[in-house]
Amino acid sequence: MTTNARLLLIAGASTLLVATPAMADPNQGTGSAPITKDVESVRTQAEISAKRDLIKRLLKAQIGASRLSEVTDETLDSMAGQIQASMIIDRQAAKNGNLYQVTITAEVDASWFARVMDDEGIKSSSNVAGADKQLIYVLLDETAGIGQDASKPTSVQTEYDRSTGASFSDKSVSAYSDKEKAAASYSEKSASSARASGAAGYSNYYGSGAAASRASAASASSSKGAAAYSHSTSSIDKADVQAENHDDVHFKQSVTYQAGVTKSGPAGAALSGLVGQFINDGLETADPTMALSAYYKGSNPTYAAIKARPDFITFTRVLASQKAPFFMGGAIAITDTGKDPATSMFRCNGRLNVTAFATEDGHAIGSGDQTANASAQSFEDCQGQVSKTLAKLIADEVGPQINRFWRKQIRNQQETVAAATQGGDFTLVIRATSIDMGMQADVFDALGSISGVSKQAMLAQTNNQMSFQVSYQGGVPLQIALFQKLRGNPAYAQMKPQVDGRVITLCMSGCQ
Repeated sequence: MTTNARLLLIAGASTLLVATPAMADPNQGTGSAPITKDVESVRTQAEISAKRDLIKRLLKAQIGASRLSEVTDETLDSMAGQIQASMIIDRQAAKNGNLYQVTITAEVDASWFARVMDDEGIKSSSNVAGADKQLIYVLLDETAGIGQDASKPTSVQTEYDRSTGASFSDKSVSAYSDKEKAAASYSEKSASSARASGAAGYSNYYGSGAAASRASAASASSSKGAAAYSHSTSSIDKADVQAENHDDVHFKQSVTYQAGVTKSGPAGAALSGLVGQFINDGLETADPTMALSAYYKGSNPTYAAIKARPDFITFTRVLASQKAPFFMGGAIAITDTGKDPATSMFRCNGRLNVTAFATEDGHAIGSGDQTANASAQSFEDCQGQVSKTLAKLIADEVGPQINRFWRKQIRNQQETVAAATQGGDFTLVIRATSIDMGMQADVFDALGSISGVSKQAMLAQTNNQMSFQVSYQGGVPLQIALFQKLRGNPAYAQMKPQVDGRVITLCMSGCQ
């Protein structure tokens, strides 16, 4: 599927960032009232107390525990009175000693609670930190499957062909064959055999005599003769002539249905759903294409491509220079899951994942990954419904994460103010390409000569960084006081400071 990138420039990011999980974990509140004979009054007071506790829990998630004291009891009662009966999904009651105790579980919509806070004049942590004057860039890669209706074909192709003419074919055969064969053979055999024998004997005084004789003869003769003769004649004469005239007509229609077909295109409905959700949360959107095009020399890459580039942090710092403290990138995908056989409604599911970065250093400060399903009369309507649901889920998931970042910023600001006005212990970090003994001695000498430094100790050192614990209480911030002592040395002329509460970082060639 193809992937496109859509950019949004969102001003007044505070409202998005104050979102509370409305569809994740329900919120609870517990309250109690002394048991008296007036049962209805006891029950009412216990539930009001439970709603107040619920409001406190929601406020704590938005502005932090340190600012709860800013909210008066009258404001708490006003906000608790606005919790509607439809928001309460469970109610548990029990006797606890002399008290009647009620625990309510409610699903409170984030946008609704943000409006209630605004109506009561309670600023979110992001507003206090100046987020309403800041910008947040949002870049989404988007993919979507276009609707597939198996009852409607993707194409209907009709073929028509006509052929006229004549043909002639002669396949006649004529053949003659004459064959003659003759053979003769003769054989003769002859044999002969003869045998003879004879014997004679005589004894005298006028007595004995003997004589014998034998003769045999044989003869044989054989003679054989044979002769053969054959003669054959064959003749074939076949006539095969074909001729015809033709007028042929061919008609064919092919229908291709959408089953199994997938297409890709820009998820316009998905982006519209996100923009709509942002607008509902009080956010203003603008197109920052020109800023992106200026950095990437006319091309607008996808978020995936930007995140993979080695200059990603350089890119985010460019955004920071344009008063945009955050960059949020991610991808949204909408998939057609086919029609419901029972209702013929189009079904689809979607997935949206985002990561939010602090543009100053490119560090991730929040992320979310949500999925949702929907059904509608058309795939486009299904896209819109899924997109709105995903936008709500992501706002509820990522919003508190970014809100915590804003609260940290506020605490750091408060720490910085307290450190500048009241003094105290600081962590001082010195960074340079190379740190040698001479640089160590320079820093030690400078700290020792600053009025207000009562204690200094080295905590750690590497070849390019060393850190100190410094106790300081003076009229000017510590980093300025140290620079005043070192600026006469050209090696420290380009020193850049970073202050994060009571952590002061001084970089010789720019902090990275």
